[in-house]
Amino acid sequence: MQQAYSIDAPALSNAWIWISKGVALRIEAENLPALLYAWQSWGPEVESKAWVREIISDNKGLAVLLEKFFETHYTNIGIRYELHPKHITPFLEDSPKIIERCRQLKQELPDSKWKVIDQFIIEYENSQKMDRSNIENQ
Repeated sequence: MQQAYSIDAPALSNAWIWISKGVALRIEAENLPALLYAWQSWGPEVESKAWVREIISDNKGLAVLLEKFFETHYTNIGIRYELHPKHITPFLEDSPKIIERCRQLKQELPDSKWKVIDQFIIEYENSQKMDRSNIENQ
């Protein structure tokens, strides 16, 4: 499992208890990526994917989910933004369709939200190019 997010063990076990008791996981959860990874690794994978599918069934949910996986890194040469598809795609069933929705979503969002969407599209397209290149070189 590729995991870019972590939280301490007590919080992780509490998160799983919280999810397993049927209490609704809120998309607003501060550590949503870590909670989703915990849910996926400790429970049936289909449950976390079904929850994400429900959340992203509307464009507002998709935008919020992408924001939760968006990372800002401050370095000595400036600010670097990341939203790696490999971190979020384990929860998505059809990434190419998500990219199409992201392009449409930009028309509905204020300019201030475009950075997240643009970053996801750029990194998704770059990862697809890398995958094709790796296949061709084998």
